[in-house]
Amino acid sequence: MPGDRRLQLYRFLDTVGKPLDTSTFEKRLVLQKMVYVSQEMGVRLGYGFGWYYHGPYSPGLTKDAFELENLAGSDRPSDIRLPETPIERVKKLLAEIDRLPNGEGYWLELLSSLHFIYTYAYPKITSEEEAIERVMKSKPGKFDESDAKQGFKILHKYGLA
Repeated sequence: MPGDRRLQLYRFLDTVGKPLDTSTFEKRLVLQKMVYVSQEMGVRLGYGFGWYYHGPYSPGLTKDAFELENLAGSDRPSDIRLPETPIERVKKLLAEIDRLPNGEGYWLELLSSLHFIYTYAYPKITSEEEAIERVMKSKPGKFDESDAKQGFKILHKYGLA
């Protein structure tokens, strides 16, 4: 059925050139953060996110990813269309992240955490510095403060801050 968000997820991953792989925690983390950031950039996949230890997390996405992976080899319709402009922006962001040190998972977790806290935290965060401080406190030793500042530059570049 074309409205199935699992099929939209499959089409999204295929379009951005990222195969579905839930075999390790790191790969599941990358999937979660990539989908979160992509939705915030305008790719409507239908997942709701809340705050969890590693940043924005969607239990529904985890469930759908495992179900979709179990459907390997079955026919998946290719008539699902995703908006080109947000997809192209997501591809550019992912390419930029791939060129940075520390790996894709590090940057996607940092960017999604900064964005989530800056945008959805309660009480409202009033500055980027406050968001960086909150992320650094919530994940001691995980991120470098200069990377967090660079993260906000990236968020601004892609219209996320």
